[in-house]
Amino acid sequence: MNSTPSFHPYGTAHLLVIFLTIALPFAFAALVRWTKSSLVERIIVGTFSLTLVLNYLVYLRLVRQSGAVNWEQLLPLQLCDWAMVVIIIAMIFLMLVHHLRPRFFSIIRVFAWTELYFIITLAADKITGVNYGFLLHKPEAKTLLNILSDNHPLYLFEMHVLALAFFVVLYLPFAIYDLARRKIKYA
Repeated sequence: MNSTPSFHPYGTAHLLVIFLTIALPFAFAALVRWTKSSLVERIIVGTFSLTLVLNYLVYLRLVRQSGAVNWEQLLPLQLCDWAMVVIIIAMIFLMLVHHLRPRFFSIIRVFAWTELYFIITLAADKITGVNYGFLLHKPEAKTLLNILSDNHPLYLFEMHVLALAFFVVLYLPFAIYDLARRKIKYA
């Protein structure tokens, strides 16, 4: 019998991770603003970087100890893990501290980088047979990808459309803010 607790979507652990992903960047940014210290900022950024490296090294060690996974499954191409959460927290933190924000061209730039990931990951998937990025087939769990086509070329095309739509939706609050400011400025 496996004593490992199973993951439950929107269970306590999942909701805690969602809450921390949203709350931590604001808390860290408030700390940097309150202390007005570049040292505190560097420590936080260094902690993010160290967490990403240690996360992967600990993962490799645990996998090696268990012997349950072969090298093909160890490539750092999976999107959904703790590293993704740390990257999101770090990105929001840097946006808040340095007043960074996306512009319309950011959608194109992010889509281009996503295409690079797509090409590299699809090649790795074909070589290894591992389903990184769910590019070979849909995930077993119920996700938004389940509504996409079962025809593989169409499935990949729909993933691109879905990604582009996602980027546009993420940009919308900034676009709405810009439009509102423009209306106030010219009113």
